[in-house]
Amino acid sequence: MAAAVGPSGPDASGRIVCGTPDPLTGIVPAAAVIAGCVPVDLFGGVGTITPEQAAYLTVPLTDRGTDTERIVSLNAQGPFGRLPAGPVWWALGAEYRREGGSFFFDPQHGGGIVGSGGELDLPEVSFSARELYLELRAPLLQGRQFARDLTASAGARWSSFSSFGSHFTWQTGLHWQPAPSWALRGSYARVFRAPNLQELYLRQSAGAVSGFDPCGNDPTPAQRVNCARTASRAASIRNRNSPPSTRCLAAIPPSPPKAAIRSMRESNSDPRTCRNYRLTSTGIRSI
Repeated sequence: MAAAVGPSGPDASGRIVCGTPDPLTGIVPAAAVIAGCVPVDLFGGVGTITPEQAAYLTVPLTDRGTDTERIVSLNAQGPFGRLPAGPVWWALGAEYRREGGSFFFDPQHGGGIVGSGGELDLPEVSFSARELYLELRAPLLQGRQFARDLTASAGARWSSFSSFGSHFTWQTGLHWQPAPSWALRGSYARVFRAPNLQELYLRQSAGAVSGFDPCGNDPTPAQRVNCARTASRAASIRNRNSPPSTRCLAAIPPSPPKAAIRSMRESNSDPRTCRNYRLTSTGIRSI
């Protein structure tokens, strides 16, 4: 592309070729002709690009990637024990999961010859996870006035990630149905999400982005107000020190080094752990 739209001119036979013309004669010397290059004039107007020029500018690219996931799980569920309102239902299980992947760009794409910028290959990477969980649902009241169904639920999960250490999460909830057509559910949980492969190993890339910034080009009075708001919001994002529970599932910087991953794993300010509250109600109205 760069050679096609670069310097060009006639050669000794009068044919337009790619290369820097001689400043005195205006002819491209034979030694300066770029072999195989087809000159292109992007400002010639509609219909001036010939099939030969289009073929030269068209470059087929082939990127290759893999994505694998292996899962082994065991689980069991059923009633065990009984309360006055009914049987207690249990569920327990274990799971092993291994995820891996890779991505290799076409050499012309990865080298920045075509596309928006140089891309770095992602060699084969993977992580594994081991998890144990236990859940129960216990009926507290059944068939009573203002308590046709009052059921408590609870659960716990232990997770161990090769990439992010071990974590314990849990949840509890209550389901109350005072009438046949109305129910109220509430829950409280501590949840955790480990970074996935892309968040852990995605490489940084360079690209060219063009745009117009009205805030730096004599903005109007109305634009100045929005520019001030944007700057204030950006500053608050950069300087915020909110507790982890308000930043659940926060983004992870691309390709954190191993030291950074270890630091985040050992730190108490892990942004991927948070507490979740939920209160919902449902109702059915007869027609």
